[in-house]
Amino acid sequence: MPKLLVVLLNWGLDTQLVMISLALNVVNFMTLNVGTFATPAVVLTVLKAAADRLQLAYNNRLNGDEAKIEYDKAAAALDKLLHDQAFYVNGIAKGDAAIIAKAGYKSTSADQTKKTKCVAPDAARLITNGGGGLKMMLTSVAQATSYIYVVFLGAVGTVIVGDNYVQPSLAGAIVVTNGKLSEILSGITKGTDVTVLAFAQNSAGISPSSMPATVMVN
Repeated sequence: MPKLLVVLLNWGLDTQLVMISLALNVVNFMTLNVGTFATPAVVLTVLKAAADRLQLAYNNRLNGDEAKIEYDKAAAALDKLLHDQAFYVNGIAKGDAAIIAKAGYKSTSADQTKKTKCVAPDAARLITNGGGGLKMMLTSVAQATSYIYVVFLGAVGTVIVGDNYVQPSLAGAIVVTNGKLSEILSGITKGTDVTVLAFAQNSAGISPSSMPATVMVN
């Protein structure tokens, strides 16, 4: 079954220059292909004016509170117009990438593979340094973008895992979020039995827990 192609809009709140560039690109391309896009949802002169407004607001954005407010309003206005125009182009194109390109937009497949949660990592390898330090190391997990370590000091509790958070049952537990494959903790009292649970994380959520790993900090 063929994949449906639709307009792709992709920018962050701190990349408004991308919006301006896209808007000017859409104006130029749709002007050249007026036969294909005879009655656009957003009149091209209006889209050009909104891009010019945002460019001016961007240049003045650091000139006080009023300038910042105008910058935010101009960005929101252009964002809406670009989405309105994209909706119109999608209706004309009906999945034809060539027609989407004629409008100055990029196309992307609407049939995208859904990202799944990572599998549980292996138990963390633990090393102490003789000075109250603890080094925790994991083997890389496929599709993981970061790791979470829950460190119990002494008594071991349970961990509640949500879509984007972990919550240990014991108040004294240490949680390292957005962690890397190797993390170091310091200042742990010598002689403390430390138990570590590890999790892998990506945009789909948090993996099941690793097996616990325990070591006495020296």
